[in-house]
This record gives sequence, C-alpha cells and structure tokens, in this order.
Amino acid sequence: MKQLNFLILSLLLSFGSAFSQSWTWNSILDGYDATKSMPLIHMYPDGFGWHVKNSGSTSTFHITTDGGKNWKLKSSPATLPFSFPDVESTSQNSIYALAVDASKEKIRITHSKDQGETWQTFAEENISANLNIFQNGGGTNAFSVLNGNLIAGIVKVYKQGESDLFDLPFLFKDNGSTFINVLDKFSSIDFKTVYDIAFVSNNVGLMSTNKGVYKTTDGGDTWTEVINESSDNGKISMVNEMTFYVGLHKGSMEKTTDGGATWTTLTLPLEVSFNAWKGANTIDFIDESCGAYIGRSKRKTYFVFRTNDGGNSWVKDSLNDGLVNYDAGDVLFPIYIMDCNTMFVSTRWQIFSNKSLPFGGDVGVSNSRNEKIKAFPNPSNSNINIDITGNVNIEVHNTLGKLLYRGNNKIIEVIDWPSGIYIASIKSNSKTITTKFLVQH
Repeated sequence: MKQLNFLILSLLLSFGSAFSQSWTWNSILDGYDATKSMPLIHMYPDGFGWHVKNSGSTSTFHITTDGGKNWKLKSSPATLPFSFPDVESTSQNSIYALAVDASKEKIRITHSKDQGETWQTFAEENISANLNIFQNGGGTNAFSVLNGNLIAGIVKVYKQGESDLFDLPFLFKDNGSTFINVLDKFSSIDFKTVYDIAFVSNNVGLMSTNKGVYKTTDGGDTWTEVINESSDNGKISMVNEMTFYVGLHKGSMEKTTDGGATWTTLTLPLEVSFNAWKGANTIDFIDESCGAYIGRSKRKTYFVFRTNDGGNSWVKDSLNDGLVNYDAGDVLFPIYIMDCNTMFVSTRWQIFSNKSLPFGGDVGVSNSRNEKIKAFPNPSNSNINIDITGNVNIEVHNTLGKLLYRGNNKIIEVIDWPSGIYIASIKSNSKTITTKFLVQH
C-alpha cells in the first residue's frame, strides 16, 4: 500500500515538469521510398506493434515485438485483402480492416485473429445499385471499432456515369449483422464531405461534415447538430460520453465536457492549419487531460503540440528539427498516443517516436489505451462498469492512494464516493492495466 501511494504521488508530482519539456523525436522506421507510404501505426506497451505500408494499389502488413527496432513482414499483397486501407486493432490478436470489394460495389470488413497472418470476412454489404466505391477512407484512421460490436467508417463513392465524388459514412452494428448508411438518416441535408465519424460507446458517436458536427445517442439511428460550422470541421477525438474534441480547418479546436451542449474554443499556440484532406488524423486525446495535435506554420512546416491539462496550455515539438515539410511531400498522417509519455507520429516515409528503442514492459500506473478497457459511464454518480472479458481482480484508489474497492465485480457502486478522479487497476492474465474514471455528483 505504501509503495502504491508513493508511486501515485511521484507520478502526480513529476509528470507535469517532464511533460512540459520539449521532446526529442527519433525515427524508429525510415523506409524512404517515393512509391510507398506508411500512414497507419498502432503500438502496445509491451513493444508489440503493427504498421501498414502502401505501394500504389497494393499494401503490406508488418509487425514488431521490440517497440519498432525490428519489423517483420506479416502479410504480403497476395494475402492481404485490402489496399490503401483503414485498419484498427482492439487487441494484439484482433485486427480489423476496411476493404473494398473488387467489384467496387461492396463494403467489406475483414478480421485477423493471428496478428495479420490470415484475414477473414467479418461483415460486408452492397451499396446502392447506382453507386460505385472509389476508395475507402484512405488510410487516415477515419475508422472506429468497438470490439466488433460497432464499426464506423467512410468510403468515397461516385454515381455511375458521373465523376463527382462524395463521402458515404456507414456503420456495422450487432457484430456485423446490421448495416446502416448514415446518409439515409439525413434526408434534408446534402453532404459532400464527411471528414470523420467516431464512436466512444455503442450508443454515442460524432460525425464531422462540411455542414456541421452531428451527435447520435442511439447508435446512429438519429443525429442532432451540435456544432454549426459549415466547411470548417475536421478530425474528432472522443474521450468519453461527455468530453469531445473537434479540430477545425480554420486552425482552432472546439472542446465540450457536457456531451456537446456547450463548446469552448481552445487557444492554440501557433497559427496553424489542420490538414483539410478528409480524415487527416491530426488530433488524439486519451483522457480529459492528455492529448496532442499536429499544426502547420505559415511556412508549411509541421510541428507536434502536446497538452496534459485539457488544452489550456501546449508544448511544441519539432520532428527532425522541423524538416518534416509539406512542400517536400512528407505529409504527416496519424499522431498516436500510447500513454501520455509515449507518442508516435507516422509520416509518408517515416515513423517517429519520443521514446528511445527498444522499449516495452510493464506500463505501471500510466493510463494505457491499448487494451481498450473502458470504465463507463464516465463520469458517473451511481455505478461504474469495467468493460473487460474474463476473470479479473480490480482495485480502485483515489489520487491519494487510498484503497476504496477490491474485488472481482465489474460493476462498482460509487454513489457514496466523493466527487473526483479514481484509478482502477485491473489484473488479468498476469498483467495489470489501469484506467481512470470520474465520479461527479
């Protein structure tokens, strides 16, 4: 108990000062090739990770087990069911990809249970008879997977005989058995561009479009406008059912902590331009405090900006001394936060990290987002549900290290707990994962 108290206190005291210093970013994978790009990456605390390399109309899937020091080809173009893909993983052995059928008439979700070695069809659906798919979301993470129960994505389509492209957002629900064309829910609104669609639970999601930002609370059946900003909306990051961030292409960011009823415009430290290309993954938040975005100066040089206070202040980092430059063609794709001390940025030809290689091992009490463990509803004033399968042992402490709960019940009653932040430690399969939640009365 004393050891845990000391560890939590040390984190609270030391994290802010370390975070506020500029980081040195190292290239963990330099694959310069003008015919290839590496727009997607996902890393885990124990050093396992994957990335996708695109080359024209083909793709290859690679994994690492030492944090990016060495990479192994796992799937070749002959075995990979997609090209220029959108990929997401809910665990190391559960990876989903948005694939386009060869006929260009069918949306297909494929699934790998062996770290990319083999792929099987998880769900598929024919689109309207008069439409053809031009491509999927383009490898920019406009693709959201909640343990297979709800999958959201975007495909770019065109009407047969016409050349104009538009975006078609879609959902697969109920483990792939139910398909929803989200545009069918907007009979009176004509969307040309859908920048992003994301869900934080089976019910609550956001969609960013050229007409505004829309929210659903019933799994995509109905949508309500929450931001009326025509043509300026961009990437979405959803922390929980109450806290969302939306990047605007005009160079600002909107934040809500009440589910979208009210929004605050965050002050950004540099005149920036969020990448106007649909789905550019320039924002990522893992909790109410920790996040990052990619900004661009007037000289079109890109920088990483980090916050650990919910966007009230930002720390600026340059990649390779700011030499990642739009004019040079080295476009930044996703920024990915493993925890608030470990981040990755993927460019067209390189992957950068602030960590020296190799890394890996126990994540301690950091709030890792890779195990996809959610505590919901968050915030709560009655019960907290821990979303994890299998047998577990759970301990919950407050920020002073006081133990408030110990047991294996995944539904924890918090009605009598004081309002504040709590840390849940979940032990499963000889591994401890932590997550934070808020009690608010």
